[in-house]
Formats: sequence, C-alpha cells, structure tokens
Amino acid sequence: GFHFDNDRLIADGNLDIKGAPETFDLDGFKRLIVDLKQRKTNIFPSFDRAADCVIPQGGIVPDDARILLFEGNYLLFDEAGWASLAQHWDASLWLDVPEEELEKRLIQRWLDHGMPKEQAELRARGNDLVNAKRVMNNALPSTWVITNI
Repeated sequence: GFHFDNDRLIADGNLDIKGAPETFDLDGFKRLIVDLKQRKTNIFPSFDRAADCVIPQGGIVPDDARILLFEGNYLLFDEAGWASLAQHWDASLWLDVPEEELEKRLIQRWLDHGMPKEQAELRARGNDLVNAKRVMNNALPSTWVITNI
C-alpha cells in the first residue's frame, strides 16, 4: 500500500518503473511501522492491483494482534533509506528463488492479471526482474533463508 499514486509517478517520470524502490513512499512506511509497534494506529494502506491504486485505509490490524509480519521486496534492501528498516525487525526471512523461476512467476503474475503474453514478458523482464536483481545483489543478511521454493 505504499506505492506513490500514478499522478505523482507521471510527474516524476517514474511510471514506467512502478515497483522500483524510488516509486514507494518509504517515509510513510517507516512512520507506519513505528506507529503500529507503538499502537498509535491499527490502520494501514493496501494496494488494489486491479484498480492500480492505493486504498489509504485498506487494512486494519486487530486490536489483539501480538505479532506483526511485514512482507515486501525491499525490507532487507541495503540501499540508502531502505537499509534502516532492518532495525525494526525482530527476525527476517529471505526466500531464495532461482532467477529462472522468479522470471516465470513474474510473467505469470501479469498473465493472471489479464495482460497479453508479450506485454507480460516485457513488463516482467524490463522492470520487475530488474528490481528483483537489484534486491538480490544488495540484500542485508536475514535471520533465515528458505531455498528450493
């Protein structure tokens, strides 16, 4: 739920790289992590892929939640701004997926959203896989690594 909206991405010239680290509201995400841990909020944004937009109050953490799980490509990303996220994790998990399998899954994701095959391959290879490789090549250590998935 922390993608910048398309109007901002267009204004910044980043719509074609949507999903890259530069296209996320990192500061907003950091504030949410702190606010959730301090129980200052229990509301978080979500992302509607079909509508291609953020739903500002898309999710609610139950009041009795004792464990918060965060999932995302950049949570162990060792680049400016992102690397400081790791201080918030009590534990972390890295899914070590072979690049060939990752490429297949990324293409299939776009096919599942109704994108024509050629466009899905172009999107996966021209943007998603580029971002994935950037993370794989610049990842902080994790508590656990799961392989062969």
